[in-house]
Amino acid sequence: MRLSILIPTMTPDLLKMTTASIKANSNTSVEVIVFANDRCDEIKEVCDTYGLKMLHADGENVGIPAANNRMAREATNDVIFAADDDYYYLDGWDSELLSYMQHDVDSGKTVFSRAPVMIEPSGANPNTITKSYGVRDNFNQLQLLVDFQDKQFNMDKKANPACPCAVTKRTWDQLGGWDENFFPGWGADPDFMYRMYMINRDPECMLNAPTSFFYHFVTSTGNRMDDQGARRQEAHRRFELKHDTTIRAFEGLIRS
Repeated sequence: MRLSILIPTMTPDLLKMTTASIKANSNTSVEVIVFANDRCDEIKEVCDTYGLKMLHADGENVGIPAANNRMAREATNDVIFAADDDYYYLDGWDSELLSYMQHDVDSGKTVFSRAPVMIEPSGANPNTITKSYGVRDNFNQLQLLVDFQDKQFNMDKKANPACPCAVTKRTWDQLGGWDENFFPGWGADPDFMYRMYMINRDPECMLNAPTSFFYHFVTSTGNRMDDQGARRQEAHRRFELKHDTTIRAFEGLIRS
């Protein structure tokens, strides 16, 4: 199994940092596909430097779901990991993740996901280790690496209803990718996970990969939008109308 990472971005400096960590800390041959939702010329410079495949829509911000779907169609590997541009990947994250996925395939699973463990300052997301190593302007990379080498991070196996997660291309295609009605992106990832859950009706279809780690800077591009509060509320309403349940109820069901 091999990974294709999908990275929608509007921020060249973050893309450069996350790509450098992929190149330095991956044990397998990872395909990186980038979709530039803004600042195409600057992002192209990063892609050219690192040899990344880049897509764009003539400077138009098509939103994260549409960007992910377009990148997925270009992916050549059999595992898709829909990421953000503000991650720092730790050593061996890819081989550990793929090892769990191969075990799932060998055990007969067909529609499933595996999620690396997220380390982040806020701890707002599930499947998270809460510890701050700064954000992009004061990132304490050295301390993060020291703590990782000292095995300071531990996570038990648990059901994880949130993205980012890795899925096989078969799973992605069966689900039809991300719903582009969730523009610019809020609500699209729980919608993707809920649709996967409804095929299996089993939280074991969405587990973490407890020895695969990355650090999240929590630098949401959505925070640039003046109407982000209204858009978040709209996403929650759209999810409830589509699935006759709420995002919070779904997450509570999986974690219970």
